[in-house]
Amino acid sequence: VMMDYDTVFLQNVDNVVGPLLADASKKAFYTKKSNGNINMGSVVLKPSDIEYNTILDSFKQTTYSESTGWDGSSVIGANAEGILTHFYSQDASAYEDKDITSDIINFASNDACSKPWECLYEATCASWTLAWYTYRQSFEARWSKEEVVDRTGTLNPGTFLGYCSGSGRAGYTPAALYDPISNYSCPAYGESLTLSYSSVSTVSISYSDAVGHVCSLSLVSSSASKPVAR
Repeated sequence: VMMDYDTVFLQNVDNVVGPLLADASKKAFYTKKSNGNINMGSVVLKPSDIEYNTILDSFKQTTYSESTGWDGSSVIGANAEGILTHFYSQDASAYEDKDITSDIINFASNDACSKPWECLYEATCASWTLAWYTYRQSFEARWSKEEVVDRTGTLNPGTFLGYCSGSGRAGYTPAALYDPISNYSCPAYGESLTLSYSSVSTVSISYSDAVGHVCSLSLVSSSASKPVAR
């Protein structure tokens, strides 16, 4: 199952996957967007190296123009969405346009709803938005190695769960950035140094020890001061 960042499963989707696996003539289920292209937010397909290579060859060999699309088909989009829309349209019996969104929240398939991270409160989309933020909160609580981001945003906290301080993307609180220094391991030679660096700065280190061991790194990270193995 291919899914995008703005896609959330509401429940088990065996009722979608099962029929695909049971039908030898089917290779994929998908839904279309309002422009007629495949909605890449939720595509169910059978894994196949042969199929993958066939699609890849099609991508490399099929001509594309911004005015006429893939092979003059009027399918616009020099990306996965475009080539799959063109490729799947050539065999409707194997690639079925099927409503698979009844058990899936997919914001791309609903033109009335903004993306969750745009922090725009829309009453008709509130339940979808709340589900997306609930999954984000659950993920961070389970997988964050250090502190979870501050959730003190005051914009409709019952829907945005504190991740939005104001309307628009500027009001959105993104996930905590991965800190490469705390996860960086250099061959230890019994010495250490403390590296201080400011917000959004690039830090480069290159050194060698007495016996010629060389260690180099280049980092872009947030403000901190942490020991680095040397």
